[in-house]
Amino acid sequence: MKSLVCAKGFSDNHMCLSRYSPKQLYDVVAAVEHYKEFVPWCQRSEIIQERPPDFVEAELEVGFKLFVERWGIHGVVLPKFC
Repeated sequence: MKSLVCAKGFSDNHMCLSRYSPKQLYDVVAAVEHYKEFVPWCQRSEIIQERPPDFVEAELEVGFKLFVERWGIHGVVLPKFC
């Protein structure tokens, strides 16, 4: 099993070895609606709008006790490459 090794300031000129495949990493990042299940202190993660083929708008709520932050995410989801 490979250990996680990444060069600081990742770019095209650096290599990052991971124990996860590119498809697994893509699937985790693209699954915004599931962030609340595995991101620490994420209380809500909801896709507000999807416009095929590649746009997503989502809202995240992260907090602990009385402190809560809310973010809106507007992003392009690239086609799966794996």
